[in-house]
Amino acid sequence: MFRIAVCSSQTNDKNETSRTIQKWIKRNITADAELCQVESVEELQNIMETQPDKYNFCIMDMPALKSAFEAQTEQKKHPLLIHGTDSIRHIFVEDIMYAENSLRRITYTLYNRQKIISVRRAGSFESAVGEIAKAQAFMQPHKSFFVQFRYISELGTDHILMADGKKIPVAQSRLVTVQSRYLHYLTQRTKA
Repeated sequence: MFRIAVCSSQTNDKNETSRTIQKWIKRNITADAELCQVESVEELQNIMETQPDKYNFCIMDMPALKSAFEAQTEQKKHPLLIHGTDSIRHIFVEDIMYAENSLRRITYTLYNRQKIISVRRAGSFESAVGEIAKAQAFMQPHKSFFVQFRYISELGTDHILMADGKKIPVAQSRLVTVQSRYLHYLTQRTKA
């Protein structure tokens, strides 16, 4: 679920921006998306302090808060360099929906559906994805995949359905661990 906040001190601007974003969402995002209007500076500050991960995006016309929000968001992200087939890419771990290993090629699928392909010359899949394999936000349901919890739409008995519609297999030997970790993630998320 993508959550987008629209913040403006002018009601007309906020409503017009919301309509424009709704149209954009319908054309460009196939996953569930929620658009929220934040009414005041105080409300936005409270959200930023108590629930910093509540929104994936925040569109605002409040210059003082904009820089504070950007600084807070960037501070929480973990940068990662990926050596793609044609360039070195700088992305954030939090933006990776899942990583797939196939024939020594690792395809990183980002939340915006962008794909980055990296060739693994030596070593294991786990060592090639490095920080992702160690991150609490990810799990390995199958020898060829790492998935990020926040982008899971559904957990079945033999697959995981991701936010982009991709079905990722769950190895039977990992099913209990996958179910347990996902349930723990959901429990922690509802407490936040």
